[in-house]
Amino acid sequence: MKTGFAMNILVHRHMGNWPRFLLFPCIAVAGYLAVLGPLEVQAWWVIASWVAILSYCWFCLSGSFHEASHGSLFRSRVLNEIYGQIVGIIVLIPFSSYRATHRWHHAYLNTPRDFELWPYSDPHSSLWFRRVFVLVDTVFGVITAPVIYGRIFFSPTARLTQQERRAIALEYTIMAIFWSGLILSVGTLIYSGRYQPRWLHLCYLLPLMISPMINTVRKFIEHLGMESIDQVQGTRTIAGKNWFTSLASYFLFDISVHGVHHRYPKVPCTNLKHKLQEMQQNAPDRQIPVYATYWQALRHTLPALWKNPAVGTAEWHRYNPTAQNAESP
Repeated sequence: MKTGFAMNILVHRHMGNWPRFLLFPCIAVAGYLAVLGPLEVQAWWVIASWVAILSYCWFCLSGSFHEASHGSLFRSRVLNEIYGQIVGIIVLIPFSSYRATHRWHHAYLNTPRDFELWPYSDPHSSLWFRRVFVLVDTVFGVITAPVIYGRIFFSPTARLTQQERRAIALEYTIMAIFWSGLILSVGTLIYSGRYQPRWLHLCYLLPLMISPMINTVRKFIEHLGMESIDQVQGTRTIAGKNWFTSLASYFLFDISVHGVHHRYPKVPCTNLKHKLQEMQQNAPDRQIPVYATYWQALRHTLPALWKNPAVGTAEWHRYNPTAQNAESP
């Protein structure tokens, strides 16, 4: 007989994702339709508003991509796979590569084996390299994200199965064919005179460039500056009750309840806050890094962006004895 909590998981696992999953594609479609007309006749504030809204829609797509990698977005494993493959082609990150990198992120959090948090998890990377990479990672996230999630495929130290390597290679091939075809099609339209590009048309692409920036900041808030390699102590958890925090967390599949997600990766996103309350009740003396708002968590993160943009530094002496002495704040 299932307990109340188990039944709650069963119900929410397949029903709780749909409102947040469907809303943003609908808003995105409406947004692009709203600006598909001649941009030259649109007021600047209309264009700016839709760019901001569409950027957030694309940002929330990363939440669904993450859920698909855990196999919890859809009931069907095949649907999770198909959805992940499609999104991966669009964002230039092979789904199999993302899933493998994220699996290592969970298994080796904040350690040199954590490919997802490279170079901040690498005790051999210099302080200045990490400082510069913070800026590059933030401004050019649309480039650095594919690099970070693709490193595992090219790394000789990554223990990937032959099946995984074949899948990633195939996905890179499909990705190259898709984007080459798309670029060729646009080039043909321009050459034939059926499409005349304008600088203002870059607004169509801006959301695809801005959303990775937001995602990079989210990554920093959840991890950067956390010294522990513990699943809970090595992450920042945001679980507030004000409307902005609750709404932002909801539409990102509650990934902000991050420490609990790392401790219980199989628990559906709809039950993470419940598990957090359970953890706090069962171990009231445990100091879990919980913040009531994104702003509070960001304020805790900001000094680390320059002082020492790194994770897991409490264990760096095991990998590079000189790292902490030379670079610790």
